Amino acid sequence: NYRFKIHLFLTAMQGEKVQIELLKQLEKINRRKEQFDLAIIIRGGGAKLDLSAFDDLKICEAVAKSELPILTGIGHDIDESVLDIVAHTALKTPTAVADFIIQHNVRFESKILELEHYLKHQIQQIVQQERVKVNSDLSALKLLISNILADKQNALKLSKQKLPLLSYQSLQAAKIKLNHQTQLQHFLSLEQTLARGFSLLSRGGEILTSVEELKEKEQVQIQFQDGKRILTIDRLSNE
Repeated sequence: NYRFKIHLFLTAMQGEKVQIELLKQLEKINRRKEQFDLAIIIRGGGAKLDLSAFDDLKICEAVAKSELPILTGIGHDIDESVLDIVAHTALKTPTAVADFIIQHNVRFESKILELEHYLKHQIQQIVQQERVKVNSDLSALKLLISNILADKQNALKLSKQKLPLLSYQSLQAAKIKLNHQTQLQHFLSLEQTLARGFSLLSRGGEILTSVEELKEKEQVQIQFQDGKRILTIDRLSNE
């Protein structure tokens, strides 16, 4: 079921015109070489004398120098011409040439099919390896997550167990600090300060804190633990 595009270049295959016509057609083929994969020189069988043209030097040189591969199937089973020797591939008959081309495509197709099978096999192996790797990574990830959750649950459980004790300790520390602050506040209160022998001197409701604030003939109030008195300053002295 292969399909081939064939272009026929007619030329004499025996007699005096073989050289001129065949060289002319080979020249045409070379000018259009991009259009073809190969060229074929074929004819039916004939007498040995009819094949003498295929020993021609110019024809053999043209075939040997051709940029396209040239196959021959000149139609003789016993004799071999010089053209058969210089050609890319020499076959006995046109039918053998056709079979050769078909088998060439069969081999090429077989290589493609083998490559396809090889690629499918390689891809299946890679996919299987990656699937195993993904499943392994997934299992490891699940185990890691499970371990993390277990650690967090244990930490949460431990925190719950410690929370009452920590709360009690914090509360006790706060009570101790509060008691200390209360005692300090009581110790520094005005009543306790006056009870330790200090007195408070004021004028017009403002506490006096410096001797410079005292003036003669003024009245000041002095407060002790057991009461208050009004004093009139008669004279100020540094002694």
